[in-house]
Amino acid sequence: MVGSEDSAEILNKFLTEYKKREAKKVSARSAAFQTQKKALYAASRKAAKDLARDGTACLEEGKAKLLALKAEEVSADKFSEQVVPLWKDVEGAANGLLSLYPTDLFQRRSDAINAASEMLSLNPSVRSDALATCVDNANSQLYKSKMDEMAAADASRLIKYYKSLLLT
Repeated sequence: MVGSEDSAEILNKFLTEYKKREAKKVSARSAAFQTQKKALYAASRKAAKDLARDGTACLEEGKAKLLALKAEEVSADKFSEQVVPLWKDVEGAANGLLSLYPTDLFQRRSDAINAASEMLSLNPSVRSDALATCVDNANSQLYKSKMDEMAAADASRLIKYYKSLLLT
């Protein structure tokens, strides 16, 4: 039984030693975690302070710029005082121009356009005949110009040929 008491005592010592080592490991891990946590919190606080300081500086700078722009503003009254006399001159010039032409010019032009439009809508067969005649005339003129072009090209070649015969 003495051997079993020694074994139990050795086992107790071993377990106690094992628990102490594990407690040290846990304590070391906990301390490392606490250190990292404190460092992270400190960095976050510093970043928040920097961000708040930068944001405040940016807002102050923007406020200063807005005040500077506000000071540079020119009132519309200053420009309207200069524009009103010019506008009166424009009205006078426009009235003078309109007085040069007969007042019924626009009405006569409108009546002529309306009459032409009405004639086109009333006589579609005359319009289509006129279109066909116009197309035929255009085709014949195109054919004639093509023939004239070919004749001119032939004449040019003939002149070059005779020149080459004379020079040789």
